[in-house]
Amino acid sequence: MTAGVFLAPNENPDLFWHLASAREAKALGLPFLDKETFSFTLAGADWINFEWLFSKLVYVFFEIGSFKLLAFLASLLSASIVFWVSWYSCHSSKLSGPKLFFGGIASIFIAVNLIASRANLQPELFGLLFLLIFFLLRDELLSSKIYSARFWLFLSFYFILFALWANIHSTFSFALATLGIQMAASLLDAVVDGYRSRIFWPNLRKTWPFLRRCAFLIAAGFAATLINPFGFGIYELIVKVVGDINLLQLAINEWQSAEFEFSLVFFWVYFVSGLALILMSGWPGKRLRLEALLFWMFCGCMVFEHVRNVAVFGIATLPYLITAYSEIQLKAGRWIKMAGTGILLMLTVLGARNFYATAKTRTETLIVQGGVPGPFVQTLGYPVRAFDFLDRNRYLFGLRAYLEWGWGGYAEWRAAEKGLKVFFDGRYLFHDLLDLAMTKAESPASWQSFLTDWQVNMVIRSTPKLDQYFVDETAKPGNSTDHLMRSRTALFYSPKEWALVYWDAVSLVLVRRSAVSSGFLKKHEYKIWAPLDFHAVLFGIKTGRIKPDQAIKEMRRNKLEAGDNFYNRYFARLAAQRF
Repeated sequence: MTAGVFLAPNENPDLFWHLASAREAKALGLPFLDKETFSFTLAGADWINFEWLFSKLVYVFFEIGSFKLLAFLASLLSASIVFWVSWYSCHSSKLSGPKLFFGGIASIFIAVNLIASRANLQPELFGLLFLLIFFLLRDELLSSKIYSARFWLFLSFYFILFALWANIHSTFSFALATLGIQMAASLLDAVVDGYRSRIFWPNLRKTWPFLRRCAFLIAAGFAATLINPFGFGIYELIVKVVGDINLLQLAINEWQSAEFEFSLVFFWVYFVSGLALILMSGWPGKRLRLEALLFWMFCGCMVFEHVRNVAVFGIATLPYLITAYSEIQLKAGRWIKMAGTGILLMLTVLGARNFYATAKTRTETLIVQGGVPGPFVQTLGYPVRAFDFLDRNRYLFGLRAYLEWGWGGYAEWRAAEKGLKVFFDGRYLFHDLLDLAMTKAESPASWQSFLTDWQVNMVIRSTPKLDQYFVDETAKPGNSTDHLMRSRTALFYSPKEWALVYWDAVSLVLVRRSAVSSGFLKKHEYKIWAPLDFHAVLFGIKTGRIKPDQAIKEMRRNKLEAGDNFYNRYFARLAAQRF
């Protein structure tokens, strides 16, 4: 049932450029790509493709069972992570009997809610699984005698883990950071003990073996990560991405800071409740559990920085939550025990409620679809029909295309083999171009100059939502002005230079008039910019500036070409009333 909760269409835009790069590498007879081949802006540039192993792996699964198998793979991986972290959390605690059962159920529902945001097939999903394996190996290596065969056996597994990890996802850097946090917590504990007993150095000396062991594991893990085709380049890349966080927060939702919003209710309840449990667990001994507290605050700050870290936060902190509950049940007084149980019960009930709601929705969707469809891609998130239109008019693939940041990978997957070159996609390679594009988008004039300089002749972008319109002032004779709600796209693309040749509920295609033939425009151009200038079209039909028969003709044509949607339905009905 848990696997079913995670069974959802692919919503991760990066999956497409992973698949496209693996397909291209196979066609060229290479193990992976290390040069940029999909864009016209950075063609031939060096690419630190350190996630190449993930790309290769998912492409193998895709060739076996298309996107349907990839959806099942993501579902099974997510469910495995949930049960592994639940088992590890309970195993690390001292719970037994009914309390162990309660802790296990609670950790499952909590984990499902925290991991759900990253449950699509992506390198990070493997990173979360590797993080759990790391915790198990770390515990063994910190507790085993260094000269024992057991220690060296687990150390070899540890080395292999990091060597694989460095070729799949950068979450290995978080694993190394956790060892640093443990070292800091151990030092702080020694300082506190020394302050209480007035004996500093003996307490500090007691921590040295543990500190040396942690430092050794950090060095071993770091050395293993260098077994990759790019060496130290992966660390240079991590530093670059961290430096670009402010830019990415402006452009990508999952990189934004965590806010108090409905979709993050469970995280905020969990964060505050877990912090309370950790503080309560130290109350009986009048001593803060510094390691748990440092982990909680460090991981919390990661989420505050950008929200995509919620899943990592859940994996890293859930064992501390269950251990804190265990400590309360073993050592605390009656009222603190009741409070601790109440907090964990509240998290369990809230998690179970979300679990049930998600399971119900997913089950109903699968029933309506008659099972898992083959493509199993979130069609409302990608320009699927727009590329169907391009497939019917293949010479458009020869035009330089500008797509939204998250759609470049999909374009590469659908059309790279057909000759399409994009401006950018979601890879780190294009962060500087993303920054430049955002700067040039400050005015229509600078934007058009920007597209002209790069010889962009086709734009594929999302259909503007009505709540994204804003008031535009247009000068009229006599020093008066017209005020009209306009979309940003309508203002930035002049009908004199650009022709609207396709649109649906999700996306639209604009081509530069000078780049296509008059015959193509005569056949495909929409004179009425219904999805771009809703209020202007509405005003035009009501005042007769747009002929009703022309509006009806174009809306019917769009319905046949792109399916039924709000715009063609609304304007066809309105024009029919005026006809």
